[in-house]
Amino acid sequence: MKKGVVLVVDDDKVVCDFIGCLLEDAGYEVYKASSGEEALSNLGGIEIVLTDLFMPDMDGLELAGRIKAIDETIPVIVMTALPYPGWDTEALEKGAFSCLTKPFTLEEALSSVEEAFAWRRSLQAL
Repeated sequence: MKKGVVLVVDDDKVVCDFIGCLLEDAGYEVYKASSGEEALSNLGGIEIVLTDLFMPDMDGLELAGRIKAIDETIPVIVMTALPYPGWDTEALEKGAFSCLTKPFTLEEALSSVEEAFAWRRSLQAL
C-alpha cells in the first residue's frame, strides 16, 4: 500500500525524475509535471505537491497560491537551488507549507513530505 500521492513539479526533467525516484523508493505514488500549468491541470487525486521555485511559465510561489485557491488542503513544498534573502518567508506567505533548499538530503525531503501528510491528515480528521 502506498503512503500517499505526491506531485513533483520541476522544469528540469533530471531533477524531477530524481526526486520522483526517491519518493517512490520511500513508498509514495509519484506523478510528475514539468510546468505550473501542467501541475494545475493534473491536481486530481494529488495529496501533496513539491515544486521548484523558478520555472519559465509560472514560478513555484504563484503555483502554491493557485493550488491553495483550488484546494487549501493540498500542502505545497517549494524547493530551490537559488535561494535569495527572504524567499522562504515569501513562499510561506504565498501559501507554501514548507521550503527546501537544494541540494537537500533524503532525510530532509522525507521529513518535509511526512510533516505535510500529517498536517493534511489532521485537517481531514476535523
